[in-house]
Amino acid sequence: MNPMLGLFHYQILCEVLERVHLLKTQDEIAAFVLEKVSQALNSEGGTIFLIEPDGQFLTPRAAYGAPIEALQKFKFPMGQGVVGWVAKSREPVYVEDVRKDPRFFDSIDAQTGFSTSSIVAAPILFGAKVEGVLEFLNKKEGKFNEADLELIAILGREVGAAIEKAVLDEAAQKATTLEWAFSHLGAGVVIADPHHRVIMANPRAKEILGTPTFAISEGDRLDKLENAWPDLAYSAKKVMETSLPIRRQQTSFYPQRIVGFSCVPLTDHEGTVAGAALLLQDITPNASSRNN
Repeated sequence: MNPMLGLFHYQILCEVLERVHLLKTQDEIAAFVLEKVSQALNSEGGTIFLIEPDGQFLTPRAAYGAPIEALQKFKFPMGQGVVGWVAKSREPVYVEDVRKDPRFFDSIDAQTGFSTSSIVAAPILFGAKVEGVLEFLNKKEGKFNEADLELIAILGREVGAAIEKAVLDEAAQKATTLEWAFSHLGAGVVIADPHHRVIMANPRAKEILGTPTFAISEGDRLDKLENAWPDLAYSAKKVMETSLPIRRQQTSFYPQRIVGFSCVPLTDHEGTVAGAALLLQDITPNASSRNN
């Protein structure tokens, strides 16, 4: 048993652990942990902050004792304020009197009408990765203590693991949905990476581009596509070079097939070109009746 935690704190910890890893979304996790721990610690308020994807700011994800909408109007920069300091340093903190701590910003209190007197806060961690911050304000009776701080420091790691699992579950669900949609699109889609390799081609694309002498597969280079469909290969390469889309065009594999196509660049979160997508439609006369 952790010598800093008494029976009361262990009971809270066990009650949270019993459920937190079964919750499915980040919002469910944040709301459950915040309400459970705020009530157990008898705090006037609490907030769970998660770090934004750019890593520059923290966003309130759940609040207890104050409307979340009011808090979400404010920016919480990394490294600034008590919350920003905890996120950057990855260390828990107990501020017994915020008026004596230079890290505390009173501007939010002034605009929300809440009066903060004391804070306990801990980083939400997954391994070495900081996910956010747990913060609790103003114990209604008495003062926060080292056992309270130790409790939320432990919970910070458990919440971090639960959030990471929820993120992966959500991503897997989206990937499954996108994969199904991609496979069942009425249009053909071919995606190539910056190295000119085909990384995805849905069933409709394989059907549209297939000829007695050619079949496209994942892993093929655009040079192979160029042998049968030179306009398509050229367009994909040009889009990756220029970052400019190519609007509706058409090409043919004489005399069997006429294909309408567009090509658009694919970019990563930094705006760098990460490939190109060819969107295909069989516009050969009587194509629809042939495909039914």
